[in-house]
Amino acid sequence: MSETDTPDRRRGAKPIGDRPMTDAERSLRYRRRHSATRLLRLPADPADRLTAEADRLGVDPGAVLAEALAALGTTGGGVV
Repeated sequence: MSETDTPDRRRGAKPIGDRPMTDAERSLRYRRRHSATRLLRLPADPADRLTAEADRLGVDPGAVLAEALAALGTTGGGVV
């Protein structure tokens, strides 16, 4: 078998573009994938309503959203 016949067997993340990832890029990608929080893009109106309700109740916006999704799932109001 010649060198061109063997498949490319690399491990780890694939390179970005034509260059391999740096250690800092690899670390950032790992932290983003294994983070317990996520950044969501929401339209301004629902996001403002969510934060206003969270402020009114004195809880985290994630708790308000989780409670709303749980209520939606138990009432059969939508697919969750």
